Amino acid sequence: MLTRPRLHPGRTARGCRRCASSSCRTPSRPPTASRSATGSATLSPQTAAETLTTQVKARSGLSSMDATNVYEKVFAARAPVLRWPGDANDRTVSSMQNGLAKYAPGLNMTVRNTATHEAADEMTAQQALERLAALSLLAHWIDECEGPIPTED
Repeated sequence: MLTRPRLHPGRTARGCRRCASSSCRTPSRPPTASRSATGSATLSPQTAAETLTTQVKARSGLSSMDATNVYEKVFAARAPVLRWPGDANDRTVSSMQNGLAKYAPGLNMTVRNTATHEAADEMTAQQALERLAALSLLAHWIDECEGPIPTED
C-alpha cells in the first residue's frame, strides 16, 4: 500500500508556510529530539537526567546529596539502598547490582554533567537520542529494583 508523503508541519488551509504552495507535498522532517528555542538538542538529556536523579533522591531519601554520590550510595556493593531483585548470591543478580553501581554514576557524569556544563558544544539530535536511550534503560532498571532497603545505623 502506498502512502502519501506528509506535508510540511506548518501547512495551513491556505498552503504551506515553508514554500507558500497550496499543493505542497514535500515530506516533513522525521521527528528529532526536543530542542530548545535556540535549536539546541542538549535540553532533553539534561532534563531527563535531572528528573531521574530527583526521583531517585525522593525514593531513597538522599535528597541532600549531589547526583553522582546519590547513585554511588544507592547502588553500593555493601548495604545498597536499592537492590536488584533476587538472591544476592546469584551471579546474575550480583552482576546487575555491581553493574548498576558503575553504570548509574557513570551515566550521570557523562550525560548529565556534559549536557549541563558544556552547553557551547552543540549536541546533534542523534547524540541526544542516544543519551535519552541510555537514561531510559537506567530508569527501567531502577524501577525494577527493590527498595529502599532500610539501612543499619
